[in-house]
Amino acid sequence: MKTRGIWIVLALVAVGVVILLSWRRGGPRVPRTYRYDVDEYLEAEKQVPLPYKESARWPLALREPRAVAVKGDGRVVVVGDRVALVLDDAGEELRRIELSDEPRCVAVADVVYVGLLDRIVVYGLDGEKQAEWESLGEQAYLTGLAILDGDIFASDYGQRVVWRFDAEGKMRGRIRSASKTDGFVFPSPTFDVAADGDGLWVINSGRRRVEQYSPEGKRGTMWGRSSMELDGFSGCCNPTHIVVMPDGRFVTTEKGLPRVKVYAADGTFAALVAGSEQLGQDAGLLDVAVDAAGRILVLDAADRSVRVFEKSVSL
Repeated sequence: MKTRGIWIVLALVAVGVVILLSWRRGGPRVPRTYRYDVDEYLEAEKQVPLPYKESARWPLALREPRAVAVKGDGRVVVVGDRVALVLDDAGEELRRIELSDEPRCVAVADVVYVGLLDRIVVYGLDGEKQAEWESLGEQAYLTGLAILDGDIFASDYGQRVVWRFDAEGKMRGRIRSASKTDGFVFPSPTFDVAADGDGLWVINSGRRRVEQYSPEGKRGTMWGRSSMELDGFSGCCNPTHIVVMPDGRFVTTEKGLPRVKVYAADGTFAALVAGSEQLGQDAGLLDVAVDAAGRILVLDAADRSVRVFEKSVSL
């Protein structure tokens, strides 16, 4: 027994030495079969035409910008660092609204709806606070806001639900997973929501797809597939953000392989707006908004800017 114990100790020491040497050489060597090799996909991006060109970049006086939204008249609202910045359509700061806590998401109509971690606060565009709605509880983690027919919908990553409120903050209902076996899956807080005339579009990022819901919570169509190819969504949890364009098409953003893409109204891939070469391989979460002219506004948190993309050729 004593000899056996000595051999076990020697084996453990040998394993430790191998691990230590591998770390000194830059980390453990992973077999090629299991490497997350994206080179071929980055190269494929370079072969795809880019019908959108970056026309402007608006630097933000924020350490950590979080979210962006656009009002119909062209004004843009960016939140982060416990403030909401109201910008004109050229990116010039019009107003700075002080917030009581860190913002997570934003939507804008005649007023600005700011999603904090567990509640929504309403401000006028003049900066005056108008209302603070009740907390959604200790488990709440708001990640997205959308406005549909005067109601406000808030995606809550913490509780895996989309809340529905009227304009006064009264709760009107909630949208939950369609089923336990085919429901919402979120390995990371990438749970966004957008709205158009057909209802709500909810990101189910763990299943790499977008799902349509009625305001009452009935699930309709869905689209998206798990793939590292350009027309699919890769990794554990993509897309991360979504917005509906004036013509009914969608703009999505992704992390891991940073991408901004356009999909047709039926969910088929239409165009790459910007890929890893344009955005940088280290880009983080990219929120997105679209103005009435069809300009795509990408909130680049790593660059601390809003990057404006405009269509340069017909799709």
